[in-house]
Amino acid sequence: NQENTSDLKLQASMGYLKLIVNPWAKIYVDGRSVGSSPPMDNLELKPGTYKIKIENPAYRPVTKTVTINAGSTTTLQHDFN
Repeated sequence: NQENTSDLKLQASMGYLKLIVNPWAKIYVDGRSVGSSPPMDNLELKPGTYKIKIENPAYRPVTKTVTINAGSTTTLQHDFN
């Protein structure tokens, strides 16, 4: 009756989208509402390419495509002014 041991190194399976929006906006990821920024500023997403819609009723909506990589942070900044 022996115990087997193994050292495993886990790799990151998620990435992050950092949002910097001025003055504020509702945020949609692939058409799904995920909240408003600010106060929300970091989204945890699976690696891949996403369409991000930034919407403030006082301005035209903006759609941007971003690619998220595992274990890293992608920054998306938009200034409506």
